[in-house]
Amino acid sequence: MRKTLLLIFILLFIFSTSFSQNVHRNFKGSVTDSTTGLPMKDVTIAFYKAQDTSLINFAFTTPNGNYTMELHLKDSIIIIISQMGYNDKTEKVPVAGWEWTFDEKNFKLSKSSHQLKEIKIHAGLIWMKGDTIEINAARLKVLPNSDVSQMFKKIPGFEVSKDGSIKVNGGEVSKIMVDGSDFFGSSPGLVSKNLRADMIDKVQVYDDKDETGSVVPDNTKTINLKLKKGSRIGMFGDAVAGYGTNDRYESGLRLNSFKNDRKWSLIANSNNVNDKGFDFGFNNWHGGSWVERTGKLSRYVYYNNQADDAERKGNINQKSDVAFTYFNEFSHKRKVSFNLGFNHNKFNSISQSTSENPVNDSIRQRSESSQILNGMAKEFTADINYTKETDTVGNWGIGVSGAYNLFDKNFQSTNRITRNDFVINSGTNNTQRNTTQQKANFYFDYFRRARKNKLLTFKFDVKSNINASNADAYQFSKSSSSDFNFKNNTINNGREHLMQANVTIPLHKKLRLGSTVDGYLMQTTNNINVLNAGVFSLQDFSQNYSQRNDPLSIKFLNSAQQISEKTFLSWRNDDWDFRFGATYLNLTLNNEDQVNHLLVNKNYHPILPFISYNIWRKSLGHANIVFEKAVEFPSFIHLLPIQDLTNPWMRLVGNPYLLPFEQWQLAGSFSKQNYKRIKNLWSNFSINQSDNYLCYVNTMNANGISYRTPTNLSGYFNESFSISAKTGLTKKLDLGVWFSERNTITPEIFNQQKNYGNNFAFNCFPTLSINGSEKIDFEFGLGLSYSDYKNNLNSTVNYHQWLPEINTNMRVNVWKGAELNWDLGIEDKRAIPGIGKVISIFNLFFQQALDKDEKYNLKFTCYDLFKQNITISRSVNGSFVNTSQSNLLQRFFGLSFIYKMKGKNSEGGGAAY
Repeated sequence: MRKTLLLIFILLFIFSTSFSQNVHRNFKGSVTDSTTGLPMKDVTIAFYKAQDTSLINFAFTTPNGNYTMELHLKDSIIIIISQMGYNDKTEKVPVAGWEWTFDEKNFKLSKSSHQLKEIKIHAGLIWMKGDTIEINAARLKVLPNSDVSQMFKKIPGFEVSKDGSIKVNGGEVSKIMVDGSDFFGSSPGLVSKNLRADMIDKVQVYDDKDETGSVVPDNTKTINLKLKKGSRIGMFGDAVAGYGTNDRYESGLRLNSFKNDRKWSLIANSNNVNDKGFDFGFNNWHGGSWVERTGKLSRYVYYNNQADDAERKGNINQKSDVAFTYFNEFSHKRKVSFNLGFNHNKFNSISQSTSENPVNDSIRQRSESSQILNGMAKEFTADINYTKETDTVGNWGIGVSGAYNLFDKNFQSTNRITRNDFVINSGTNNTQRNTTQQKANFYFDYFRRARKNKLLTFKFDVKSNINASNADAYQFSKSSSSDFNFKNNTINNGREHLMQANVTIPLHKKLRLGSTVDGYLMQTTNNINVLNAGVFSLQDFSQNYSQRNDPLSIKFLNSAQQISEKTFLSWRNDDWDFRFGATYLNLTLNNEDQVNHLLVNKNYHPILPFISYNIWRKSLGHANIVFEKAVEFPSFIHLLPIQDLTNPWMRLVGNPYLLPFEQWQLAGSFSKQNYKRIKNLWSNFSINQSDNYLCYVNTMNANGISYRTPTNLSGYFNESFSISAKTGLTKKLDLGVWFSERNTITPEIFNQQKNYGNNFAFNCFPTLSINGSEKIDFEFGLGLSYSDYKNNLNSTVNYHQWLPEINTNMRVNVWKGAELNWDLGIEDKRAIPGIGKVISIFNLFFQQALDKDEKYNLKFTCYDLFKQNITISRSVNGSFVNTSQSNLLQRFFGLSFIYKMKGKNSEGGGAAY
């Protein structure tokens, strides 16, 4: 913990001293109604650079009508005060004459039915409409051809990660809607990449709420994109075709048609450059909520369906996708959508790893292995959804979906086990696995709220899943001690049903009682037949099994029944919510091996209390803290004493006496916008503790074969902390810092003795980025990762390592119709023994428009110029120190042709795409 406090102190010191030479301009004041003289809340106070009218930052007034803002630039500033239904007020502030200035500015707004012409250019960038933040997209300066995700980066408080996830003021964006409908489903990254910035008129942001209208505790957000009038009618899209060295290629077609409330999209894509393509991943929702298990964390039955473990991708992929989606909203608030999709992927991976285990002070066992994986996945999916609002206080929805999947996998592994450099076992393992899956899902939900009291609500949900799979695995394993060959046929048939009822009852103006009851039933049948492979066999199963108890044929009949009841009391004010309660679970697990006459029957009935406090006051920011108990139940494969045949070097043996993994958790988060010198700040922490941690006992025989048995141990502890902040360093430059740390104490069994592994790690990433430019987007970042592992009984596995890195990316409008985009990453991994080195990865593409309308474009791509794209890592797993490396997609050059279709509308205009 002292390390953590020291690192935070150093981070804050660096962060604060970096601004010591900046100008400090402090603004504060109030806004009142010119007629009544009363203070006005939620009035937008926006600060712009007078030179180019680009946004610097903004704030909203408190319920008392007050505001504060601190800026760090000398330039002349324009302040615009705006509120819906009132005349905007504009004031220009001259260049700062001192390093420190304090300005108190009070404003009076007068009501108006129209906007003043003299401030039309500047007005209406950001304002509050009730509990919704609305941003005028036309006022944001973005590069030509930017998509919505690039526009989001220009809005204060928005953060867009490389994987497409989006945060607003520290809260995750759960979904992005288009003109109020869930056309693109629940994939925010997909929407932000599929729509262009110049199609958007307004960006609306609001907190997610529960059935009663209360803000949800986890601070998630929803974004609604209002399209420009010309973008709501017509077809737009693009097409790409390209080829490069090493037979690399990309191709794709994307068509989108909007006509008022009717929308459809057709997506087709094929490439072998590891690009996700357009990968829609549709999951259309119309405003309902999917039925989930009671509570948070892991309060649910976990069971293992072996056929679900089939790989769908590798390190290098040749991927093809076709998807079609349709959405329409009819009169009387009826919405319908359906989706069809096909995905095909051929993939491969190559990796090498070394695991070292000090058996005692004088004996070290080493396992060296290499793996080659080749596979193919085909997936067909379809779904249809229908929802209807019965009136202003009720709605219901119904939906069905299905999938048919094919998976083939070929896996070859070579393994060499030595003890003090003496070879005790070596060999190969070849596996071919062919799997088919069929799935069907059904849901129905109903919601009703009282007309006179929105806190009186009722919600009912039903969900059913049916799945079936058939897998054939052929395996040949040859080692220095034995050979065995078999065919493994696994047939799984399962179904699960969940019914859930939720009611909230108002007890007082601010007090309410909530209760959720759910019933869960799951049944699955697993037929596993292990047969002699006959023609492939060199020896039969009876030979060379010193610890043989593997059944050759097993039939599992698994079932689980659970009744859960969660009750809580909630006291809610305008800007905070306090709630406490408990969840009672009654779970019965039944597992029967009908061939070997083994029966496991378990009943669990834990009580899981929780307490939470959530505040979203604008003057303080958003904070949430939760203290609760959670549980993860054993899976069927954990409980039955059946060995896993598929891995000849690591044997899994079940433990019928295993207890559920219970843990206490204290977690919290905080976010604040415009906090002193910091534009955006958010952080979170988590502390977990358990006295029956689920871990494995590892034992080895003389041949180097390991046996793993799950068990419960006390002493588990895990704490983590992260913080992210951004501030203006100069008028064109932002400084951001992301810091995280984790400290985990894990109990283990080593040489029949209980010991503890302590794993401490932290990451620190400061970044510099250019803001407010229409010509260039640029970011430069440094990174430092540190990890330290200590074992109290076995110091030979201890290690610590520092891994620095540099990352930079730039997107620049070179001239009209030409764009340059490149990123460079340099990782210093020399601290990893045996395989460590400096890895430099440089990617670049240059795109040039071929006509003045920029419909036709040519793109040149350079990927991994230095041909160093590999993964290298070191980690600890139990008593093993693992180092590994694997192949990734490496250098190629490509040339692509892009055609962009522009939408048309009834007025003859359109939104370029």
